[in-house]
Amino acid sequence: VYAANQTPYTEQRAQSDYLCGATFTLEQPEQSEQWLARELTQARNEYRLNTITVYGLENFDDAYKAALFTQLKALNMQICVRIEGYDSDFAFTQKDAQKVMARYEGLVAFTSRPEYRDTVRYYAINMPVDDPAVQANLGGVNSELCKANQVTYAQQIVRLMRQCTVKNDNADAKLYLSVF
Repeated sequence: VYAANQTPYTEQRAQSDYLCGATFTLEQPEQSEQWLARELTQARNEYRLNTITVYGLENFDDAYKAALFTQLKALNMQICVRIEGYDSDFAFTQKDAQKVMARYEGLVAFTSRPEYRDTVRYYAINMPVDDPAVQANLGGVNSELCKANQVTYAQQIVRLMRQCTVKNDNADAKLYLSVF
């Protein structure tokens, strides 16, 4: 559900010109394909979006994801695939990076399929630096441990993500490391 004033885009722009995007809330009603067609068409035509991102895409089954990607392709839209996860013990360690990648391997494999990979604008690898619970595990946002572990985590998660895209014949996948 959108309101006209939620996006600042006054015209539809080609993806090569500008990324005009927003977070899109996925629902899975009984008529999923029709719902996706209606809502994504509205996002494109009324709100001028050419790119979306969603939370929890990894939790939907392959049939739903296929319907989503088919509709995005039909509308000449793309998606930024979010790679982000953390638990109460998260502290930007190599083990944390391995847990995140284990959670997203299936999604990366799915989105790397030849029929879907062109619909992926990039993979957004998000680091939860703004979460107070994570910072509490590290002694605060500016602690030496926090600074050191963020570097270690960033190197590891990017390496693991690249290995995963290469393993899935998607070596040219674009990765974006977001540290907020």
